[in-house]
Amino acid sequence: MSAGRPLSVGILVFDAVEVLDFAGPYEVFTTASRVADRYKPDVGKLFEVACVSRDGQPVKARAGLRVLPEHSFANHPAFDLLIVPGGVVDAAITCPQTLDWLARNAIQAQISASVCTGAFLLAASGVLRQGAVSPPIGKTWPICNRPSRRWRCVKGRDGSTTAHWSPRRVSARALTCACIWWRDWQDLNWPNAQRAKWTTDGAPMPFPELAHSTTTNTHRQASPSAPIEVLFALLPDSLTLDWSGPAEALRMANQALQAQGLPPRFVLRFMGPCTDQVSSIGLRLTGIEALPASLSKPSWLVLVGLPGQTIATTSEPTRALLHWLRGLRLHAHQLELVTVCAGSVLAAHAGLLARRHVTTHHHHLAELQAVEPSCHVVSNRVFVEDAPVYSSAGVTTGIDLMLHRIASTCGEAIAAQVAQTMVVALRRGPQDPQLSPFLSYRNHLHPALHRVQDAVSSQPAQPWTLNSMATLACTSSRHLTRIFVEHAGIAPLAYVRRIRLALAQTALQSGSNVTQAAALAGFSSDTQLRRTWHQFAAGGSPSKKLLNQ
Repeated sequence: MSAGRPLSVGILVFDAVEVLDFAGPYEVFTTASRVADRYKPDVGKLFEVACVSRDGQPVKARAGLRVLPEHSFANHPAFDLLIVPGGVVDAAITCPQTLDWLARNAIQAQISASVCTGAFLLAASGVLRQGAVSPPIGKTWPICNRPSRRWRCVKGRDGSTTAHWSPRRVSARALTCACIWWRDWQDLNWPNAQRAKWTTDGAPMPFPELAHSTTTNTHRQASPSAPIEVLFALLPDSLTLDWSGPAEALRMANQALQAQGLPPRFVLRFMGPCTDQVSSIGLRLTGIEALPASLSKPSWLVLVGLPGQTIATTSEPTRALLHWLRGLRLHAHQLELVTVCAGSVLAAHAGLLARRHVTTHHHHLAELQAVEPSCHVVSNRVFVEDAPVYSSAGVTTGIDLMLHRIASTCGEAIAAQVAQTMVVALRRGPQDPQLSPFLSYRNHLHPALHRVQDAVSSQPAQPWTLNSMATLACTSSRHLTRIFVEHAGIAPLAYVRRIRLALAQTALQSGSNVTQAAALAGFSSDTQLRRTWHQFAAGGSPSKKLLNQ
């Protein structure tokens, strides 16, 4: 791809659209542009992302969020990629203008993609008359048989082929896969990033670096207690996925409770010093509530991150928010604080984290400690609990933290339903690290080294030797060892053992015994697994890990 016109991504929005279904793709493609600009500035801007609605007027998404689209059906550029998010589609599916617009633009785009119930809109518009796509979880197709793949091709009227993608439920990992697939479609030579593989039936392969929570929770049943007001405090440029993911988890928890005949447990409110603002990805938000003079109890206050290497506090909206935060008094079960990513830095500036155990995104750990020297900054953790303060590392870890809070409030069964609906394959707990071995040694730009790491990560059980890895890198064994140590900070065979250890740990957490876990991960024996376990200070032993499950 040359440094020419950016690829145009259009996202349909409509009343009752699901927030994460459109905000997630928005975040992924705009982030892809920023990453590419950092590592490949000569490529030019990759994606131009915009929302489009029937008349260009603000739409009211689920949970009450108001979204101001950039375009209307009558006035928008041609889209290379068209995304149709899910939500309550009852009104949109009976709107002739919407269906006609989809029929024309889905075929004209190189790729059309639907998320969850958005596939019903494409089906009603006639785009999915042949082949098979993936239906939303808990839904049935009126016109298609159950599919075997998430991707399919649609023949255009002119004989051209358009690719279509329909994940059952949006998730950060699924969207990342889509973005990487789009990169490969356009033959872009990006620096290696986190890569996702797909099985032959279209399902994503499990990522062994994710682990179940090691904490134990009582299985509390949901009770008709007073609803909890969850207030998302938003500033201009707030990171969209930091708040949209947790908000969707809470909405789905309410939905699961109502399906059992129980009242909703959470009331979602979006507030801030600015009524109208633009998020980190250029998404325009309107109808934001003013910061309230008082808060009802119980309430959760959610602070989210902002882009940048450090968090600036000089803008008028930020000063207004900090002034409001300083007047709060946190108390367990009454007013509790939830921070996502660098939201903890904002809380520190407001004096809310003194002597608390907290975490944040690994880029902001030193900043957090400098802002509030008396707090105990916990590094390399997905989230940390120190009631009434609950802090998460950043981006998708906010969803992990909110699932954990849902479990403690509504019961594990409700949290499990939400996790399944959001396609969170493995929930992470407060003891799980932010950076897995699959990512910890990838902070470099050496293409041959990334090629070897990709191969080892995708097939860790293969009989890797120094010579086989050197052959893959097209270099000598001695040179491979030198560049591994220089760029990754670890020797080649030690890297293989570290990856296998992560896979064995996940196998143990999934119920395998020590012998099974060793074989699955590629260790020659239980003894070799135990030696590697102690070499990397994994704590305890494989047998004790199994007993603690």
